[in-house]
Amino acid sequence: MENSINEIDKIIREKLMGYEEDTSPFFWQRLVGKHNQSKLAGSILLLLFLISAIIFWISISESSAELKLIPNKFHDIKITEKFEPKTSFEVNDNYSKEVENEINSLKTKIIIKNERLKPYVKTKRTNTDTKSALELSETRIPQKISSLNPTRINMHNPSNKLAILLNRKIEENINLKNKNLLSRFSISIEIGQNTTWKKFESEPDYEVFKQYRAKNESSQKNSIYGFNLSYYYNNWVIKSGLNYTSIHERSKYYIKETIIDPDGGYLDIDTIWASYLDENNNLVRMIVGYNTHWVEAYKTNNYNYDYSTAYSYIEIPFIIGYGIKMRKFIFTPSVGFSVGFLISAKGKLPLSISNTFVDLNKSSIYLNKTSSNLLFNFSIEYLIHQNYSLYVKPFYNKGLKSIYTNYPLKGYYSNAGLKFGINIYF
Repeated sequence: MENSINEIDKIIREKLMGYEEDTSPFFWQRLVGKHNQSKLAGSILLLLFLISAIIFWISISESSAELKLIPNKFHDIKITEKFEPKTSFEVNDNYSKEVENEINSLKTKIIIKNERLKPYVKTKRTNTDTKSALELSETRIPQKISSLNPTRINMHNPSNKLAILLNRKIEENINLKNKNLLSRFSISIEIGQNTTWKKFESEPDYEVFKQYRAKNESSQKNSIYGFNLSYYYNNWVIKSGLNYTSIHERSKYYIKETIIDPDGGYLDIDTIWASYLDENNNLVRMIVGYNTHWVEAYKTNNYNYDYSTAYSYIEIPFIIGYGIKMRKFIFTPSVGFSVGFLISAKGKLPLSISNTFVDLNKSSIYLNKTSSNLLFNFSIEYLIHQNYSLYVKPFYNKGLKSIYTNYPLKGYYSNAGLKFGINIYF
């Protein structure tokens, strides 16, 4: 034993021959640091190994899950769920294409990975027979996945990736549609022009006056603009809003008036004669008096009246229509009713077939302060974006109430024209 110790001591002494002890204060710190560096390097290597193992395990799990995703008869899956778009008329074609692309992409990945992993698919024995892992995965796919009904899809099954993807698309579309109460509304701003027709009615005693006005008055082009708030339900639309409507007409009256000329006339004198017999029985004439009277002189005055008359109304329409969508176009016939309020009037109004006119204003006793119309519209709308569209709208408004009161004639004004506008969907 002592010999062994002596041999070891001899070897150590030989190895330490010429060694000088490091007496610096940092000797032990460097020694401990070298030891710590070794531990740190080992820890890093161990951590890298663990991360690699986790990544490898996750990749294997994903491959296995994708193999279990869809049955072999992928073409049997049909998308039958129908959704309302953000508006009742707007169908998002990009959404269907996006889902179809996702399905085709996922199907391609499954086929490729199935071919690669097919030799390595292990079989699992059951009580009755032996099925492949892919066949077993088919039994876990919901039989009615084609319905895409969220209540029929097992969202807790992580292998059902396609069902989760499609259901998520469905929920996003539904949530987008129902996120607020304004999703069924839109607002439109429009401007246009119209032409007015007038129809007069009167008692038989005023038939000449009616023809007199109809002959000397003509319609003009008018401006119309406003905004409407629309509510959509399926393909039906209900609209209301505020519109500014004006009625302009041109009046040209040529009137001839015959009056007594104050500077004319003359005095007409008739002499009264009488006859008698003188002493010689001769007939003698003599003036016994005079008959005088004033003869009036007349002259004709010509009057040319050329002026414009305008009536302006603020109208509140109530319209219902039905939209027919064809690609990016929406055709909407609609009917409705409007109530108008007179806000201004200017011009002249003839009271009879003579040189008798009164000036008009919104407080005139001859004007009704309200109006009513029957509305017929046909809108042609083009979707430039899922939230915006442009439209052109031919329209015809038939007047139901006379604009005159305390007047010998009843006047019904109808107008037709064209509107252009932009529709903004919420």
